[in-house]
Amino acid sequence: MAEINLEEMSMEEIADAVRNAEDNKLGKEFCREVCKELGLTYSNNAPVANLKKKILEELVEPEVVAPAPKVTPAKTAKKKKASDYTNAELLNMKHEDTNDELLKRRIIRAKALRLHRVRITNLDPNDVDVPGAIVTVYTKYTGKVARFIPFGEENEYGYHVEKILLDELRSRKFTLRKEIKRKGSSFGVKQYKTTLANKFSIEVLSDLTKDQLQELAKQQSAKGAIDSSSE
Repeated sequence: MAEINLEEMSMEEIADAVRNAEDNKLGKEFCREVCKELGLTYSNNAPVANLKKKILEELVEPEVVAPAPKVTPAKTAKKKKASDYTNAELLNMKHEDTNDELLKRRIIRAKALRLHRVRITNLDPNDVDVPGAIVTVYTKYTGKVARFIPFGEENEYGYHVEKILLDELRSRKFTLRKEIKRKGSSFGVKQYKTTLANKFSIEVLSDLTKDQLQELAKQQSAKGAIDSSSE
């Protein structure tokens, strides 16, 4: 068999020749010659398959398998507690969407106590001279909520009132006695009917601008409505 000259053959060529060596006497002699050239020891009884394996392990670099990237277990998102929500977040939530009783209570409370700038007029003629009234509401979610609410000219610039108190004012009625006018009844006994009418007219106003707030503060200060004394 011709002598193998490794200097004239590339590693890939030698490896291919070994892979193609047949399992017979010539193939065994060829593999033994390659082992000698590479300085590999082998058993005289080693079959061709073993010689080929030994040579290829020497010639062919084992495939480098990149280690699997270390997977860091995703951190379980920490469940937000009811007390962690801001008032602004609570106002944008629906209490029907949660089973957390504490969170549900906080949502209902936040919405009930939300302030609205309004102008309120008392429509009851019997209270025409009443400048305002203390309105009180109590629920299990808000506890007691009470505020003096001015009417008419007393709240020219509007007044900030909790929604729960506005709902109470909207529910109040007064008895209105109206004359029934019929055709051809100019003479005779007048007839009247009584109906229930809304006691208050509630005009919801937009929030004051920065300039309006400053102007209002000046006027209130001039009227002595603002306590500027130090605590």
